[in-house]
Amino acid sequence: MELILRNGDSLKGTIVKEESNGDVTVLIHPDLGRMEIKTAALKPRTTRPWSASLSAGVNSSNTDNDLSAGGALTLSAKYKQNKDELAFNGQAHYDVSRDVGETENSVDTNEGNAELRYSRQLKGDLSAYISSRYNYDTLNSIGTDTVVGSIGLGLDVVKTPTTVVNLSIGPSLQQLWGGSGCINDPVCGNLYAASTARAHMEWKPNKNIKLSLTNQFTGAYVNGLSPSNTFSGTLKVFPTGNQSFFTSFSAQTIYNSLQTPQINNSMSIQLGTELK
Repeated sequence: MELILRNGDSLKGTIVKEESNGDVTVLIHPDLGRMEIKTAALKPRTTRPWSASLSAGVNSSNTDNDLSAGGALTLSAKYKQNKDELAFNGQAHYDVSRDVGETENSVDTNEGNAELRYSRQLKGDLSAYISSRYNYDTLNSIGTDTVVGSIGLGLDVVKTPTTVVNLSIGPSLQQLWGGSGCINDPVCGNLYAASTARAHMEWKPNKNIKLSLTNQFTGAYVNGLSPSNTFSGTLKVFPTGNQSFFTSFSAQTIYNSLQTPQINNSMSIQLGTELK
């Protein structure tokens, strides 16, 4: 660990977290031994409010003249300044295939999602949020597109340097549309009141691993209560120990009782970089 002093000098060593606090930092220097540096003597750390991550993966195969090819793209960005945080996450999957003897490609997968979420810290670990999440799957016969807008309160139940767990809940609106069977479905195309609960966890035990899990449940007030649930997770591995390059494994499971089909699963392996 390197500490930068206000006069421009730097000190390298191991920080003793158990003995450090807001007023003093305890550093074990390889030559000078134990040192106590007052916070007022340290140069303030500057952090960029923007951060982003971009990753992509492709696949293809050709067995006995049967063609299969596709790809996945994931983009996330975050702006955090003082008590305000704005986050965007989006991904898309597309796969095509052509069997021997066929002249045209068939689309096997054409789906994706995007979420925009703004939150503001109110007091302590309590925050207010407003969010909008959009999902699409062009192969659905009922409900190719779904959007859920929600507003409510969130609470950081765990907040440490390595782990953050946030729970949120609030009223929402849900609408789905599109698909060959939408015109004959009494629910498709309409806007319904709903309630949304969300759990999100970020875990970074060391500089080589970052795990993110999100589960969002929405109950629409139609036909009694019509549930939908989206669970997604991403594991990033940084082989070099820095944030410039990573390999990721992403998986997502969607259940929506108002769509046909009701269940959709997807997964991908990608290569990417953290943009800071």
